[in-house]
Amino acid sequence: MKILITSDLHLKLTDANGIIENGLNSRLKDNLSILDTMAKSTIDNHIDVVVIAGDIFDKINPSEKLRKLFVDHFVSPLIKNNIGLIILMGNHDTNLDTVSFESEISILNSAGYDGIVLIREVSVLEFNGKKAVFIPYGMESQIDEENKERISYIFGHAGIKDAITGVGVKKRDGEEINKNVFRNYIYSFQGHYHKPQIIKVGNCIIYYIGSTQVRDYGEREDIKRYLILDTETDKVESVILQDRKFIQVDIEEKTNTHYEDLLKKYEIKDNLVNLRFVGTEIWLKTQKFNEIKKLVESFGCHKVMITSKIIQDKNKIEISLEGNQNEQEIIVEYAKKKKLDEETIQFGLEVFLSND
Repeated sequence: MKILITSDLHLKLTDANGIIENGLNSRLKDNLSILDTMAKSTIDNHIDVVVIAGDIFDKINPSEKLRKLFVDHFVSPLIKNNIGLIILMGNHDTNLDTVSFESEISILNSAGYDGIVLIREVSVLEFNGKKAVFIPYGMESQIDEENKERISYIFGHAGIKDAITGVGVKKRDGEEINKNVFRNYIYSFQGHYHKPQIIKVGNCIIYYIGSTQVRDYGEREDIKRYLILDTETDKVESVILQDRKFIQVDIEEKTNTHYEDLLKKYEIKDNLVNLRFVGTEIWLKTQKFNEIKKLVESFGCHKVMITSKIIQDKNKIEISLEGNQNEQEIIVEYAKKKKLDEETIQFGLEVFLSND
């Protein structure tokens, strides 16, 4: 039996990194294209069931438009090919006080298909004689460390100590669990943390599947993927997802930058570009950002962003007048704070007065 495993789709209508194309945000369209790819993969690889380990949507109770897009691009192809779908509750599916599955119920009603299983509480399912336990977000305390039922796999949406969250995911106090609770399983497949990674403990390999899409420039080095588990061989295949690249170009004050030559070194076309200027405030004010932005756009980038990082000018001296102090008094006070000797102070004053 083959199981395709994905997580953290975080479908949403708005995204600051996208542009509006035919009424839809381009980054949503990119994510829907990823769904199309995974749906095709389920068919081409003769997948029996798909597991989504939490956070289909970015917010609880998404719009009807967004639910319909998810059904059209992912659920419907599964239904047509008699492929099962298991949806596990993630932290974006609940606020822990109120569990909201209106979106998933809408999916069921729209699809008219009984092959979708919603995991709202700890559940054990069997795949060709091998048992798997599903642990929704917030119910990690119910993990059986001793694996008394000889369960092979554990699916969840949990924060684990020693794991890397990825950009934009915050570790909450008391949320993380010890990795040793998984030591007697064969595999643990986890959503929640967006950075794909593998953690080994005891007999178990823990897979953080990772999100389907790079969300911002902090994730630009991440390689997004989905997994395919073969329950007969217990082999796991990692399949890379293709998406636009997030390219960050640092432009520093100390370097003589010829922008056109610099941009030719990067794969700009159709990708997202952040030009980050690093230098003093005075230098930043001399940059012609609008002209530079147009130059980047001429390379065919999808969207360009210009940001800056201000570096303190070590040669800059800032002094302020207080009360009835005159300029000479301030210079003397500043020089004494810098522990300059009297001769140097006197010389400085003479220079200052000669230029007055």
